Amino acid sequence: MLLVSQWVALTYRNDAGQEIQLGWNTPFVITAGGGQESHANNVYGVAVPGRHGESGTNMRMDRRHIRLVGEVRGSQIDSESARYMIHNAFNPTIDGTLTSRNSKTAVLRHITCKLEELPVVEWSAAKRCLVFEIMLVALDPFWKGRPLVVAIAQIVPRWSSPTYIPQRNSRLPSTMVFGIQRATLETRFLNQGNVASGFTAEIRARHGTVTNPSIKDENTGHQIRMHLVMERDDVLVVENYLHVKRITLNGENALHLLDAAETQFFLIQVGLNRIGYRADENVSNMHVTVRYTPEYTFVGGFDPMPMARSPYLAENRSTGQLVENPQTERLLSRLIPVRRD
Repeated sequence: MLLVSQWVALTYRNDAGQEIQLGWNTPFVITAGGGQESHANNVYGVAVPGRHGESGTNMRMDRRHIRLVGEVRGSQIDSESARYMIHNAFNPTIDGTLTSRNSKTAVLRHITCKLEELPVVEWSAAKRCLVFEIMLVALDPFWKGRPLVVAIAQIVPRWSSPTYIPQRNSRLPSTMVFGIQRATLETRFLNQGNVASGFTAEIRARHGTVTNPSIKDENTGHQIRMHLVMERDDVLVVENYLHVKRITLNGENALHLLDAAETQFFLIQVGLNRIGYRADENVSNMHVTVRYTPEYTFVGGFDPMPMARSPYLAENRSTGQLVENPQTERLLSRLIPVRRD
């Protein structure tokens, strides 16, 4: 069930921009709820001759039903205004989003919903206030977390290249030139959700042309490969979700540039991922970022912590900060002396 406490606030906002807040610190107090974490998972299998049981083939989670029961408390709002606000926000002809925010754990989750029926709002003589019951259904049953951005093999700006370091008490020249030998063509990161997620990848040709770029799941070998020559400053965006496949080049449709024979779409898996990139020519000109939203089968839990103890690099879009640690550069790039002047 959805946690109902003084720390949790719910906000429902429909696609027309009308919203209502529900929680202990609002006139609309949720007293009970159901269906938020318990719903059926259909497991499919086939019988195999000579073997016991069945061999699993697939699974499918049912739609999620959400029931919210509450009371209108406080003297700052009258009954008719409260009734109007509930019916105005929970409009069955308009889709909406239910957001849960836990001020104690800083967990933020949202889910897209529809109204199964008109809200029930009536006067309770026993409680001497308005009571309401709202039935929602989420066709996509998963709660979404905060969007994250992962920079694939982005070189963290620690050194400039070349770097000049004075040599004291030495007969050698007064400088030593350092440079970056090469950038690692993959990045490891954790999907801390518990559902495989789609993603949007952005490929930029930063310093010149790039021929036939691709993004690859290094764990499985699956890749999304394009057949084109990108010019300098071109931006290629690949939107890869279960029900949406879209590719644009500088904002224009570019799905026809997909190398279908060499492409096998993949998702951001739960746990450790190794995502890399390749190109037939000028791979060093590529700058790649992957944006994805962790998905959860439940509304509680914890959001990804600042990665001070993790060797992985990620950016939380809610703060816009790139999180680094001492292991980041070892994973992303290698600094070695290349020559002495």
